[in-house]
Amino acid sequence: SLAFFFFFSQDVPSRPVEKVISEYLNIQNFLFKGDGDSVRLYAKNLNNSIEGLQSEGMSVKEKKAFTQFRQKISYAAEYIKETNNVNLQREHFISLSENMYKMLKSFTIATTLYYEFCPMANEGKGAYWLNSTPEIRNPYYGAKMPSCGSVKDSLISQQKSK
Repeated sequence: SLAFFFFFSQDVPSRPVEKVISEYLNIQNFLFKGDGDSVRLYAKNLNNSIEGLQSEGMSVKEKKAFTQFRQKISYAAEYIKETNNVNLQREHFISLSENMYKMLKSFTIATTLYYEFCPMANEGKGAYWLNSTPEIRNPYYGAKMPSCGSVKDSLISQQKSK
């Protein structure tokens, strides 16, 4: 079974969930840049990716998380793709981020992700987002406060180093 795990972990990058992560990171990046049109495009792509994601090949733990959070991720992406108003997109990015994090905590992923927090976002209640780097690039404030926030957690890549 160890040999199987090693083979499986080599195969991580081609897993369909990586496409979902990639689309999410594009949304995060373009919210940081304040580009609502690009955010819409990637939200549409994310929505298609999460809707098209099949549970075949997922572990029991992954399937459970996928079943639990898929709909919430899809709903948030739906709202984001319906507008190019960056402020509205950012409101829905809060739940998108929280649910992506909750789902991906149970997944074996190829990309290390950092769960970051801005205490001022969401009308002072604070809000989280996932990032592929520990460097803070705040998607809730963009150029206004680009580095407001800190890393609260990380989801470590399960990729075996060659």
